[in-house]
Amino acid sequence: MYFGELLKKARESAELSINKLSMLTDISPTYISRIEKQKDKLPSNEIAFTLISWLSGMQKDNSEFKKVA
Repeated sequence: MYFGELLKKARESAELSINKLSMLTDISPTYISRIEKQKDKLPSNEIAFTLISWLSGMQKDNSEFKKVA
């Protein structure tokens, strides 16, 4: 499973829209959407950490994210 797929799954599990996640993380909704759709490119470590941090605090099982990060 790709990072973008995991991100989308976690975001939806947390019942967050792309726009809401964008507001929480100060990452543009366009960039979050691109991350979710691209299968061959990872975001920077800083962006990935920010997204994972927010989403892992909102859901109990973030073990799949820890494997990718």
